[in-house]
Amino acid sequence: MKFDAVRISDEHAGSDELARELGIDAARPIVVGASTGPGEEALLHEVCPAGVQLLCAPRRAERFDEAAAAMPGCVRRSARKTGSGERFLLDSIGELSTAFGFADVVVMGRSFPEPGARRALGGSDPIEPIAKGCAVVCGPDMTNFRDVVGGFADVGAVRRSDRESLGSDLANLVANGRERTSMVEAGRGYIRQQHGASQHCADLLLSHARNSQRD
Repeated sequence: MKFDAVRISDEHAGSDELARELGIDAARPIVVGASTGPGEEALLHEVCPAGVQLLCAPRRAERFDEAAAAMPGCVRRSARKTGSGERFLLDSIGELSTAFGFADVVVMGRSFPEPGARRALGGSDPIEPIAKGCAVVCGPDMTNFRDVVGGFADVGAVRRSDRESLGSDLANLVANGRERTSMVEAGRGYIRQQHGASQHCADLLLSHARNSQRD
């Protein structure tokens, strides 16, 4: 039913303002780590291609300081100061959707588990960034969104990656605007195909209820 909750649009209210306030250079590519989990800020900081800006938005507020330490010198949104570096931390609540408006590539957080991690986190929802026009990279653990990612993957709308290949995958996507556009178009087409899922679920529930009453 998440497919019915998004709006496909190339208009992104507030995105330009957020980029200016952070000091993001609109003329240079930027990767957004969405809803990142433990170890992922450090991973993205390490493998993000040279000259590419990186913004990470941790899933949990209690990890903001930890995430900042993983990206030395990063500009923190909470500081309300413009920076001139290449690393940015969205340590705020409710602005990730706005950041999708200026992202070239979005890496889904909580999908790149640390080696030896005891608990898989299951990934994050890729539907909204695709609807907003972002090329999306998913890690090996997308358990919580298995069917969603499977559908997107079948039409070529997401790039599946792992800790070893993430750097090269990001470099390839950043350098290839045509591939990014193709991924977004395929993903948006798939979202349109799934519209009406909420009504379909409601119809199934009502049908089941009617059959139960007859029984």
